[in-house]
Amino acid sequence: MNSSQSGLRGRRRRWAEQWPAWSEGPGADAFECNVRTVSDWLPTAGRVLDAGAGEGRLSARLAARGCDVVAVDVNEALAGAVLAGRGIRALAGDLVALPFRDAAFDTTVCFMALQEISEVGRALAELARVTRPAGRLVVSTSHPFSTLLSRATDGSLAVSRDYTARRLYRRRKTRGGLSIEFQGFQHTVRDYLGGLGQYGWQLLDFRETAWADDEQWARVPRYLQFMCTRS
Repeated sequence: MNSSQSGLRGRRRRWAEQWPAWSEGPGADAFECNVRTVSDWLPTAGRVLDAGAGEGRLSARLAARGCDVVAVDVNEALAGAVLAGRGIRALAGDLVALPFRDAAFDTTVCFMALQEISEVGRALAELARVTRPAGRLVVSTSHPFSTLLSRATDGSLAVSRDYTARRLYRRRKTRGGLSIEFQGFQHTVRDYLGGLGQYGWQLLDFRETAWADDEQWARVPRYLQFMCTRS
């Protein structure tokens, strides 16, 4: 584990107490956009791993659809706060070293977590390991183009990073007495999609989705979403 990735995991633990309150605010994050735009990809049955489950909202939604869900996050308390009493297991785990046997799940979902992993290929290979042959993977992550942008002083969006630099990026947002720092690694679309075959996946479909929370962001893709089948 490199020092940048270790720092990301430490940050995820530190803001665990604030995140549930932050995520419930209007326009706070991408959850509803993600679920709505890939609802036709999400399973309605079978054993499902929610990898990088965060506060567990997706796990709860999948369980309500009829799935047998296991949630895993570097901080299991995030998901545990939402999933307690719902019969959904929340475990501590790392996307590059998951605590499950091979082929344990019919479907694996990973929402807004891969951008926090410096070694995307290693994570995709590990997700393949725990998914049964012919099983599915559904991913939504920050679109590489959106992580290049920042808000200029005139309110417009401006390119502020090198697309191929693969560096750590940070954005801090404050609202209602809460302050959250969003961090991730600058990857390319090729980093996510180009090596799927060598990691054990066959790409079925992908989408580049805008999140229209304001006029400027509605013009660019905010999320890269893709669905694969296990080779």
